[in-house]
Amino acid sequence: MEIMKVYKMMIMVMMIIGWLPLMVMGGPIKHKVGGSKGWYPEINFTHWSTHQHFYLGDWLCK
Repeated sequence: MEIMKVYKMMIMVMMIIGWLPLMVMGGPIKHKVGGSKGWYPEINFTHWSTHQHFYLGDWLCK
């Protein structure tokens, strides 16, 4: 009987630990392309994008 209580408690702790990263993650982020300089042809967008972290659901805007 005591083993079942410990087992259930371990399962609950593992579930909470598994859900923590999902709760910490925020929603989608809007990335202003080109940063503070904005969107214009002289910007090196490849260089700009190497300093960004894009995730599924993020937006690119002018």
